[in-house]
Amino acid sequence: MEQQHAGPRTPEQQARHISDLLAQAQQACKMDSSHVSDPRAQALFTMLAEILGGAMRALQTYERQELRWHKEQQEPERQVAIDIDQIEPSSKAAAAVPYD
Repeated sequence: MEQQHAGPRTPEQQARHISDLLAQAQQACKMDSSHVSDPRAQALFTMLAEILGGAMRALQTYERQELRWHKEQQEPERQVAIDIDQIEPSSKAAAAVPYD
């Protein structure tokens, strides 16, 4: 029996856990398809293994996106401050708005 995880899981940990379970089920389907003689059962188990593989790829995509999102969130925010009192207006702006 599987050991219970202490405490709540992060979404990434849960995705990894589900992906591991799907991989086990996929392997079981592949093995079962070679152990049965009924062609319909073989096709069913093979198809299920392919479907589970697709679900695993979806979870992997989610994990990659989450990692990228977390990395972006941890990068320091860049702020640009311009001291407008220190900037001379362009010649067009000076002509359009006369200074006192």
